[in-house]
Amino acid sequence: MGRPAQPPRRFAKYPLENKLYNGAIIATGPSAIGTGLFMMSRVRTIPFPRNPYLFSDPTWGLTDVLHRLARVGLIALFTVRVYFAVRPGEIGHHRIHDLR
Repeated sequence: MGRPAQPPRRFAKYPLENKLYNGAIIATGPSAIGTGLFMMSRVRTIPFPRNPYLFSDPTWGLTDVLHRLARVGLIALFTVRVYFAVRPGEIGHHRIHDLR
C-alpha cells in the first residue's frame, strides 16, 4: 500500500489526432449553426421574422465569411474522416473476424 506505483505506459485513451479532430468538429459545427441562425433572420423564414438591420453591413459580411469557412471546414473534416475510415491499409483492422 505504501509502495510507489509505476507510471502507466499509455497516457491517454485516445491519440492526439483524434482529440484534435474532435476539437475541430466542436469548433466548426456550432459556429456554422450559430451563424446560420443569424443569417436566417436576414430573410423571411418561418421561425424568424425578416430583420436585415439586426447587424451592420460589415458585421453581416463577417458573419457570412465565418459561416462559409465553417461550412467548408465541416466538408473537409467529413472528407478526411471518410478517407481514413476506408483507406486500404487499415481495412483489415475494422472487419469482423470469423471465429472458426
